[in-house]
Amino acid sequence: LLMMNFDRQLLSAFNETYFWERLRYEIPFVAMEIASQREKYRVLREYVLLVVRDYNKILNALDAEERRLFQDRIHDLDRRILPGVSKLNWTSSKHHLDFFFNAARRYCKDVDALVSGYKLANEKIATNCKVIAETLLINIQKKKVYDEGEFE
Repeated sequence: LLMMNFDRQLLSAFNETYFWERLRYEIPFVAMEIASQREKYRVLREYVLLVVRDYNKILNALDAEERRLFQDRIHDLDRRILPGVSKLNWTSSKHHLDFFFNAARRYCKDVDALVSGYKLANEKIATNCKVIAETLLINIQKKKVYDEGEFE
């Protein structure tokens, strides 16, 4: 499963600076410079969380056997998400980050649709099997004597 790795100390610095501003305290220049990027990093965090949620939703929907069945699709999805995990960072250019987020979410959506279709088909198969199991193959009427060989 994927996890977001945004620095908790940076979040704490954002919050502290915000509340210092509200209390009208004097704020150090470095803290103000960091706080000026607060909205940018908040939006980035939300996009990263969307990709993480989409990816983890797919993996959590599958059990061990189903993961083996979808191993190729998951491997392809991992390969497409790998640049965001290894090469991109929080200070990468907006163009690269936007391209990654859009592509990763599109691939996650495609694989999720495939997994959802598989799950839906399994449910339909189970429902049809239940209907077949409950269907009577012969109808025996009460108080009727059947001749030998009628059930062959």
